[in-house]
Amino acid sequence: MSLVDGDSGEISPVLEVVRQRWIDLGIVDAGVASGVTCLVFYCGTGWRSSLSLLVAHLLGYRAKNYDDGFYGWSWDSKNPVEYV
Repeated sequence: MSLVDGDSGEISPVLEVVRQRWIDLGIVDAGVASGVTCLVFYCGTGWRSSLSLLVAHLLGYRAKNYDDGFYGWSWDSKNPVEYV
């Protein structure tokens, strides 16, 4: 199953399920839906969050990925890290 129909350009039902899940979880609010707010994804090294970035773009949301991930962030002593 494709994520986007090549002929019509419409997103697949699978991505509509993801869209609704993100709305239910509060990831997508009015700001994100209107394009005013940009989603920012990150993970440990940046590769897993890049999948979310791709999905967000396919859903039409403004999104960015912190490519270096927490690993890169935490190795720079100028960046704050709070341990709780």
